[in-house]
Amino acid sequence: MIPASPTPHFRSPDFLHAHMRDTLAFCLPRPLDPTGGLFHFLRDDGAVDDRHRRHLVSSTR
Repeated sequence: MIPASPTPHFRSPDFLHAHMRDTLAFCLPRPLDPTGGLFHFLRDDGAVDDRHRRHLVSSTR
């Protein structure tokens, strides 16, 4: 069976850079915490939903 869309080339630096730019363009600057790190809980409109809870693993990477 042929997939409906081509499989992303996750080993391609060009693909990965474009993917990161697209992702950051979608969410920045809303999740940035001015005191450091990122807010992890955002509403559908991009507003910060919870300024106190954080995910440990994604905060440290």
